[in-house]
Amino acid sequence: MDIITKTGEIWSENAIGAVISIIKESDDSIESERKLTHWLEEMNCQLIAMALGRIDAELYQIYKAQGWRVARRDSRTIYCRYGELTYTRRLLQKEGKNFYPLDRKMGFEPRKHYSLGMIERIVEAVAITTSRSASELLQSLAGITISHQSVISLKNYAGEKAKTYEKALAEEEKVEKPTQPEIIAIEGDGIVLKNKEKGGVSEVHRLQVYEGVRKNGNRTELVGLRCFASTSRKELFAMVR
Repeated sequence: MDIITKTGEIWSENAIGAVISIIKESDDSIESERKLTHWLEEMNCQLIAMALGRIDAELYQIYKAQGWRVARRDSRTIYCRYGELTYTRRLLQKEGKNFYPLDRKMGFEPRKHYSLGMIERIVEAVAITTSRSASELLQSLAGITISHQSVISLKNYAGEKAKTYEKALAEEEKVEKPTQPEIIAIEGDGIVLKNKEKGGVSEVHRLQVYEGVRKNGNRTELVGLRCFASTSRKELFAMVR
């Protein structure tokens, strides 16, 4: 029973009436709880579908400014942690390319019947029991009809996704990790400054640190050059550390 209107309003009297009907028509408390759980799940999915419709419209406005146009609107059903979700979204097209912005936003992969969150739930179930028992458990607790072969397939798929993520993360860390130079050269000198008015002198200490020398045409240049200067030797060496 739909209690959510097309404008997104929830009629409390209809909701209360629906709950009363479910309770009265159930043979016992267990049956009423099961029916109420299913009814609440349907209502939640209706709300989420309407919210996704608004997000899809907002995404279209963003891509429209970039030259994308609507090819068509398609409906899709996918199992998520919060239930069986059916929603409609725009297929955008530009220069021979097309994609669903909403699917990308939600992480719903093409031709997959289960969201990543649902796959995680399935993997959690199969981690504590066999694939056949996990299939029965999901049917009993979540109302999801899935074969034990599909459970195994999704488990393997999740494993491959995890490996891909770990590999990408390792590559990212490898790129970001600073390299240690083979050579570090330090050169220093000083400049004595005389104060003609006061008659005193002061000295400016200088250091330059570099990783090597390379040819640049007919000239040479220092690699990774950094220069430091101070009137205090102690402060100067503290800068270099």
